[in-house]
Amino acid sequence: MTSETFADSLLDKFKDDLIESDAYFVDAGAFSCSQTAIDFILQFIGEDDLDSSFDKVLFLFEVKEILENRRYEFFKFKE
Repeated sequence: MTSETFADSLLDKFKDDLIESDAYFVDAGAFSCSQTAIDFILQFIGEDDLDSSFDKVLFLFEVKEILENRRYEFFKFKE
């Protein structure tokens, strides 16, 4: 899975979580998304050796940068 597709899957999963927890209740949505994030990370890292886990952490930093750029583009003022 590429960092782009991983970022997309995270966004899709969080959208689903927010819909299920009723997006009007911010605390419920935040709790649900936080749990999902930890579940994704633990599943992604798995029980690999330290070198492999380090590579996966670097991959997650790349995903984080992609998400930050998408957030910036989403909220950027549109003329």
